[in-house]
Amino acid sequence: MRELQELRLYIASPSDVSEERTEIELIIDEFNHTIAKGLGLYLECIKWETHSTPEMGRPQSVINSQLRPEDSDIFIGLLWSRFGTPTAKDSNIRIGQIESGTEEEFELAYCSFIEKKRPTIMFYKCNRDIKISSIDPKQLVKVNKFFERFNSTGINPGLYKKYDELKEFKEFFRRDLSNAIQKLAPDSAKLESPIMSNYHQANGIKHLFLPRDNEKRSFSKIEILQNASYINLIAQTGQAFLGIVGHRYRNLIEDLLRDGKTIKIILSHPTTPNSILRTFIENQTFFNKNKTDICDLTSDVIYELYKESTWFSNKLLNSWKGVELIKRKYKNLVEVRFTKYDIPASILITNTNAFFEPYLNANMLERAEKDILTFDLLIDNNSHLYKHYMDYFNTIWELSRDVELNEINIKHELGKTLNYLKINYNAK
Repeated sequence: MRELQELRLYIASPSDVSEERTEIELIIDEFNHTIAKGLGLYLECIKWETHSTPEMGRPQSVINSQLRPEDSDIFIGLLWSRFGTPTAKDSNIRIGQIESGTEEEFELAYCSFIEKKRPTIMFYKCNRDIKISSIDPKQLVKVNKFFERFNSTGINPGLYKKYDELKEFKEFFRRDLSNAIQKLAPDSAKLESPIMSNYHQANGIKHLFLPRDNEKRSFSKIEILQNASYINLIAQTGQAFLGIVGHRYRNLIEDLLRDGKTIKIILSHPTTPNSILRTFIENQTFFNKNKTDICDLTSDVIYELYKESTWFSNKLLNSWKGVELIKRKYKNLVEVRFTKYDIPASILITNTNAFFEPYLNANMLERAEKDILTFDLLIDNNSHLYKHYMDYFNTIWELSRDVELNEINIKHELGKTLNYLKINYNAK
């Protein structure tokens, strides 16, 4: 396992933006499991609540010496209705009166930026309404005066971002943090565009991801999902997008739904012939021990084996629970259907791109030796391949149904599929 490079992300703000501070921490944790890991990075969230320890002295000086905002890689500042409480003079600060701890931390970070071009400074101003009872005019004046310093003629010229609602801030911050850590990532980890042939380019193939590119693929997929206006997904289980545990993209899916985006999902029905054969293969020891073949199976037996199999308990049930939660929570925004047609590939379609990942079952050992157990294609939305995948999705969608999955229904459908398999087995 390669060693990850640590980036220190320092959060500076008064207490009135506590929700934003919580969301920043959650997004950083999400990135550590997805984008950052693929870039060879680990993001450390630095806050005085979690990283300072009791010590005598001027409180802000203690925080400054322990957390060292000037040594951070990314400095994240937020202000809304409060500016904070004035702090005593510190000899390391270049301006006179310091009006708050947030301002002092920013000043240390800014001095370091001027001298060393680090940290990257990302500042946000919240513009949502303030309760009349909570308004402190003096505090608001200080907030507005502070942001005047970012003007081209101010003492801290630069750009800051305004937002009105928490969900808007989350969208901005995800995108900004993604861009920031890409610039700070080791060159060897950055996602490079492969040299594609004219044939590939003509067919809209933008990138080929192999298993060794898994984290880079996830990084690319997350960026595309963040900017999607809709999502169409067809997959066997959809665990990575829907699972309660072991998922990569579920949080992004929920963010899109909260923003009113629509999502259509087609999953493989658990009683397809391939599902039964997969269970048969996984439980081969049972069949050998009991001298049983597929002709001896009943729907009750195969259902019990289903529940014991890894793919059913770890993937299917996990995804189904996720589906039910999402459907209850977002109702008309998400539609999920199940198909009995064999799904040969996982296909994710957004308004800008498509991802195509085939389920490869043949020549497994040979492909494992060559590190091509599977692959993923990133397809441009202006290509005929993209149109083909969209037409395929729409066709399967019309042939699929929204069904209730419970033990009775599954056993009934298993019986029908088993009869089909037995007829074909005996015919051979």
